Amino acid sequence: MTETNKGTNKTTTVLIILGLALIVAAFSYLLYQNKSKSDSIQIQKKEIVMKDSLINDYKLKQQKSDLLAETVKSYMSVRTAHNVEAMNDYYADTLINYYKYLNNCSKAEVMASEKKYWTNFKSDSFLVKSEPEIIIDSIRLQATVKGLQCVNPNDCIEEIMVLQFNPSFKIISVKAYYLK
Repeated sequence: MTETNKGTNKTTTVLIILGLALIVAAFSYLLYQNKSKSDSIQIQKKEIVMKDSLINDYKLKQQKSDLLAETVKSYMSVRTAHNVEAMNDYYADTLINYYKYLNNCSKAEVMASEKKYWTNFKSDSFLVKSEPEIIIDSIRLQATVKGLQCVNPNDCIEEIMVLQFNPSFKIISVKAYYLK
């Protein structure tokens, strides 16, 4: 072999090795990019699942809030009509408290109190002034209703009524507070 052929062979070999090194480097870079994109896609999928979960939680909470608001409005309507029999459907079997007079009482005790009250105060009413304010969190289902408590049509006091519910949307507590 001649010196020129040997130099050409070395140059060719070096170029082939450099070409292979560039190909390996490019292939490694493409694999790295593909892995990075795959990881990024997995992260995005997890984020989408988390966002969907938050949206579903929000929708569920909104549905509960709407249902609770409707329950409160219906209860207040029945209460305004002094319909004691219908009020029975709204109470849990046991109430934590019923206004300030009954604590840890049965629904039967509450119903007896309701009948006695409406018999003695036939003109009493609670005039709702605004939409119920609903609180739903991990420890309570609560509605606050602002209105006028009227013993007689001309004798009214501003009051808020706070109703607490169990997970079945049955009333477990009724309290009222005068506003000054």
